[in-house]
Amino acid sequence: MRAGDSASRTSFAFARFLPWIILGIGLVITYAIQYEARTEAKNALQKVFDFRVKEIFGNIENRLNDYEQLLRGTAGLFAASQSIERDEFAKYVAALKLEQSFPGVQGVGYSQLIMSHDKAVHIEAIRKQGFPDYAIRPAGERSVYTSIIYLEPFNWRNQRAFGYDMFSEPVRRAAMERARDENNISISGKVRLVQETDMDTQAGFLMYMPVYRHGAPYETLSQRRANLAGWVYSPFRMNELMKGVLGKHFGEINAALDLEIYDGEVLSPQSRMYDSNKQLSFTSSIIPRAFQSVQHIDVAGHRWTVTVSSLPSFESRLKSYKVVFIMWAGIGASLLLALITWLLANGRSRALILAEQMTRELKESETRFRAMADSAPVFIWLSDSDKHCSWCNKGWLDFTGRSLEEEIGKGWLASLHPDDAARCIRIYTTAFDQRQPFQLECRLKRHDGEFRWTLGSAVPRYDDQSRFMGYIGSFIDITERKLAEDTLQKSYLEIEDLYNNAPCGYHSLDADGLIVRMNNTELAWLGYTRDAVVGKMNFQNLLTPDSLRTFQQNYPDFKAHDEVKNLDYEFIRKDGTLIPVLLSATAVRDSNGVFVMSRSIVFDVTERKEAEKIQNRLNRALRLLSDCNMALVHAEEEHKLLADICQLIVQTGGYMMVWVGYAEQDEAKTVRPVAQFGYEHGYLEQMNVTWADAERGRGPTGTAIRTGATEVNQDYLSNPRMLPWRDAAIQRGYHSSIALPMPGKKHILGALAIYSQDTDAFSPEEVKLLEELASDLAFGIETLRMRAEGEAAEEKLVFLAQHDSLTHLPNYLLLRDRFDQAVVLAQRDGNKVAMLFLDLDNFKHINDSLGHNFGDQVLLQVVERLKSCIRDTDTISRQGGDEFVILLSDVHDVNAAGDVAQKIIEAFTDAFVIEGYTISTSFSVGISLFPDDGIEFETLFKRADTALYQAKDSGRNAYRFYAQKMNTDAIEQMQMQGQLRNALKQQEFILYYQPQVDIASGRIVGAEALVRWQHPEMGLVSPAKFIPLAERSGLIIPLGEWILYEACRQARLWREKGLPDLVIAVNLSAIQFKRGNILDTVSDALARSGLPANCLELELTESILLQDIDMTMKTLQTLKRMGVKLSIDDFGTGYSSLSYLKQLAVNKIKIDQSFVRDLVDDQGDDAIVKAIIQLGHTLQLTVIAEGVETEIQLAFLRNYGCDEIQGYLFSRPVSADKFVALFPAA
Repeated sequence: MRAGDSASRTSFAFARFLPWIILGIGLVITYAIQYEARTEAKNALQKVFDFRVKEIFGNIENRLNDYEQLLRGTAGLFAASQSIERDEFAKYVAALKLEQSFPGVQGVGYSQLIMSHDKAVHIEAIRKQGFPDYAIRPAGERSVYTSIIYLEPFNWRNQRAFGYDMFSEPVRRAAMERARDENNISISGKVRLVQETDMDTQAGFLMYMPVYRHGAPYETLSQRRANLAGWVYSPFRMNELMKGVLGKHFGEINAALDLEIYDGEVLSPQSRMYDSNKQLSFTSSIIPRAFQSVQHIDVAGHRWTVTVSSLPSFESRLKSYKVVFIMWAGIGASLLLALITWLLANGRSRALILAEQMTRELKESETRFRAMADSAPVFIWLSDSDKHCSWCNKGWLDFTGRSLEEEIGKGWLASLHPDDAARCIRIYTTAFDQRQPFQLECRLKRHDGEFRWTLGSAVPRYDDQSRFMGYIGSFIDITERKLAEDTLQKSYLEIEDLYNNAPCGYHSLDADGLIVRMNNTELAWLGYTRDAVVGKMNFQNLLTPDSLRTFQQNYPDFKAHDEVKNLDYEFIRKDGTLIPVLLSATAVRDSNGVFVMSRSIVFDVTERKEAEKIQNRLNRALRLLSDCNMALVHAEEEHKLLADICQLIVQTGGYMMVWVGYAEQDEAKTVRPVAQFGYEHGYLEQMNVTWADAERGRGPTGTAIRTGATEVNQDYLSNPRMLPWRDAAIQRGYHSSIALPMPGKKHILGALAIYSQDTDAFSPEEVKLLEELASDLAFGIETLRMRAEGEAAEEKLVFLAQHDSLTHLPNYLLLRDRFDQAVVLAQRDGNKVAMLFLDLDNFKHINDSLGHNFGDQVLLQVVERLKSCIRDTDTISRQGGDEFVILLSDVHDVNAAGDVAQKIIEAFTDAFVIEGYTISTSFSVGISLFPDDGIEFETLFKRADTALYQAKDSGRNAYRFYAQKMNTDAIEQMQMQGQLRNALKQQEFILYYQPQVDIASGRIVGAEALVRWQHPEMGLVSPAKFIPLAERSGLIIPLGEWILYEACRQARLWREKGLPDLVIAVNLSAIQFKRGNILDTVSDALARSGLPANCLELELTESILLQDIDMTMKTLQTLKRMGVKLSIDDFGTGYSSLSYLKQLAVNKIKIDQSFVRDLVDDQGDDAIVKAIIQLGHTLQLTVIAEGVETEIQLAFLRNYGCDEIQGYLFSRPVSADKFVALFPAA
């Protein structure tokens, strides 16, 4: 082998492998440069991530520092004052402008420390501030309480925390104790705020700052615990807090980064307080990401763990176009270098042959090019390396109407539309300078002056030595296409406008239910932005649970059959409210029939649904009204009617609860619940409604009763008047209510209150029907009452026909019927029937003095005491006034009737105490027996009456059996009463006089005038026999007038005969004082007789003082002004009159002879007499004793200081002539 051949083969082999070596080196260099670019891109993105994390942490720490300063300032407010009132606190918090300055803060409050022994005083104090239902929650006994008493702003959400004891919950308590012991800001762990409702529930925490008693030390731990007054605090909801912390980056961070905050160091769903991307499951949130940061923040003594992770949208920035370009450019360059090396290696000869061939082909190509260019339907141009036009094809010259020589230089730039020139020249110049291809659209001027739209493109030209030669470019007339595009664009915009602003909603879903398109109308309904929905939200997230089930049931069938129509769904708006819709959809498939997406049209049917609801409610209300009217027609009893109506309202009307309250006419104007049906669960017990114009009377029920107008509460949450009942109502599911007045003929009877689980539940049409129902119910109630009153009146008439109206005892008619029944039994069994006739002693004095109403009360108590004295089988009957008849049946012997009578007498030994008066009374009883005293009712009735009068004449307070002699005495009294009238006419009455002697001097100082009846047949008749007859018959008045005048006349005669000036005493009867014109009688007697008034003394019985007190006082005061003397006769034997002695200004009191008679032997009478004398002297009255018959009695009286005496010891009553003889001869 020749050496040359060998060298040639070696050179050939090297030349064959050299391109591959060059390619390998190029690829390695490309990878190195691409890796460096990728690393640079990741580092740059890492810096962006680190910056965002640092910004988030800084914002959190800075915002929490702001909140700490807020609490420190509030604590300073308390430290600067002895006490902070509620209105001061509210003004302070309002000035902070929390919503603008401290976003995320739910409020600023004060929790007071309360020891268990101060709890009752604390609750009472808060209630007096205008919170009558205030209580510390939760209920229960604890050693210490921390009630929230201030929390501003005091809106409906914060009102839910009013009165809450935060110490009762361990997480809150731990933070509060830490703040107290360290005298520093402290925050709690994760809690559910008391303000939270079931909607939009968020995690929360609280920040505390202790407040110590004003002026008390708190340097040591023991001092802090001893002198703590409470805490200022702020509650935070995490989602709202983070919106305030992240500010303008909130949406950006949620889209690119996942931010999570955990309570403590353990990462778990239970400890998670905040998650910026809730749609990510907890498992997916802890999967490692390209960028992730986990850091701890120590916040006010509490640790939070904050994690920030990148999301796919953030990580997509790693896909750098620069890296891709480097990769493909490097590969291309490597391949090109390898190709060039291969070409060089194949020898120069081949290159020369190829060059000659290429030159020849180039010339041919240029000839073909110019021919083709001239015949092409486009405008072609060339420029040199100085940007000047060097050639144009024939098409361009025809378009401009200029020659090639004219085009050389400026070329197409000279034909630009003025509005396009600057833009196009800039594009051309920039591309030319950078040797880059370019493309543009512009308007060029045609030879006829019209500007035509053209599409121009150009690329740089190079020679075979790669020297830049200029540009070659072309223009295509696109005027028609432009016009078509404009038309199409206008059509598209119109369609898009129709799509977006149609009165219905449109959306499209992909195969997985992801929303890929949605028009503005539907977005506006839902309250979302397009960026938040399109490509990010699954359609199922918009559906309520019921609608989701419907969707899941229908979606497979829809995908199989391509269409579904008129499905009822409920969408959930962004704010949590619901919107009812009607949805129809069609399926879209690809060329292979595979389901790709769905297109839906959606109609808001809120108005239709509301109309249907209203119509259903109206239909329901009409049915209810009809059913209630039927109940009203068949009603027989008021309470059952109310119960039936309430049941119908709930069961037929579909309401949640109903109750009827009657308006009481008491001082508090109470509303009394009388009927209820439905779910109430203790609501009425704690409701405490009144119809007064007070806080608890300004709700619907109280206002409806007070004003007579219907009151509708469409929403408990937004109606401020419902505050006293809001929590209790919401707990029971009441969201709206209506109170309908029940109008009666004279006043509003009450209210019908209805409760619904829906807000805005009562439409105007429904209200009208319910008002008609309430009116019908009120009419039904009054009708039933009128019917009941009529029946009661009828029953009362029947009852009163046989009973006494006051005591409800049988009257004379029923007594007679009972007597007939008792007689039948007595005859059958051989027994007796006893009739007891009772008369209440001295009742007339009680009635006359204290009034008939007082007398009625006495009678009622008397009846109760009488009932206790007899058997149930016996009968008590009132015969009118103070008379009663007791019928004893089944009496075996006479003694049984006497025993009952004695029992009655003994029962009345105890006095009655009525309205402060002590009343002593007794019964006189007359008894007759069947068949001993008669067999007829009238006979026994009269004989029992006769026996009664014998009992009264015997001194009262006694019983007597009928005897034949009594009948004779009764006849005698009737005869005497007739003779008494005649005696007045015949002047058969005479006066006797009993001297009154001064004990000290023994002189006669006065005389008492005593009347006697000089009967023509019976001789001298005692006053004890005829005075009672005169009083019962009324003859006492003319008789008393005669006695008064005769006594005054006689006294005047004695004065004329030279007797000493004596005081003549005349007794006045109670009947005479009440029924006679006593002032005229006294004035007339004094005037006619000529006796000085100071020589007349009127003796008054104590019974006179118990008559009409005011009138009695005026009469006696008039007598005193006339100069007449007054004395109290028989003092101490009647009713309590001591209280009147001073007011009456009497001159004398007379000790009754019953006390004087046993003065020596009875220590009781001794004490009474002594007391009367001492009382009289204390009141500066003259004391006289009557009935003095012995020297021993006189000695006693003299020893006790008695002033005067009257009695047989000195003289019996004597005639006027004999009275003169008692004086020693002059």
